[in-house]
Amino acid sequence: MTFRHYIPSQAPMHPGRVVTTFVTLDTLCEMLMGTGVGQVVNYDNPKKVRIGTILIKCGLILQILLFLAFVAVAFRFHSNVRKANLVGRWTTVLYVLYTSAFVISVRCLYRVVEYFMGTTGPLFRHEAYFHVFEATLMLINVLVLNFFHPARFLPKSNKIFLNENGQEESADRGGWDDKRPFFITLVDPFNLVGLLKEREEKKKRKDNAYLMDTKAGSTNAV
Repeated sequence: MTFRHYIPSQAPMHPGRVVTTFVTLDTLCEMLMGTGVGQVVNYDNPKKVRIGTILIKCGLILQILLFLAFVAVAFRFHSNVRKANLVGRWTTVLYVLYTSAFVISVRCLYRVVEYFMGTTGPLFRHEAYFHVFEATLMLINVLVLNFFHPARFLPKSNKIFLNENGQEESADRGGWDDKRPFFITLVDPFNLVGLLKEREEKKKRKDNAYLMDTKAGSTNAV
């Protein structure tokens, strides 16, 4: 289970859509880079090679941005949890995530810079860079995830969740209740439409309150 399933009340998006959303977007990035590779192998066509190179670079950059977006969602969740005073032993999972995210981000950045430099660049020609920014970082990531495995800090079932009072409960659907159709939760996992509607409603209530205060002030003046 994920920590968002454990404390769904503080999740910035549907806990069950975290994997589907980010894995789908990451797959699109991989497809973009795969298309680029298919163009680059056409050595006899400089135009296709140039297009392929651009596609690969765009895919690599988008992959980093996507990963940062995932970390931003986790950080927002962590912030909500702290404000709700629901921190506990399970919070270790978040720090493990931050550590893993940092080393993977450095590794991805290294790969991007290496590709931009090309085969004549020092990152590609000297193996020492690979040992430091690839092998060592991935070793650290594996060790951290094994020593501080999330299963040690979270319940095994995603039906068990922590309510807003800090007490564990069990329910068939967990603690997240999204009444929107299943397809809509896939297309709009952040419920952006709902947030926009809520914003408009708040604006209307604020405008109505202002008009009422204005009318009340005019009446008192008379």
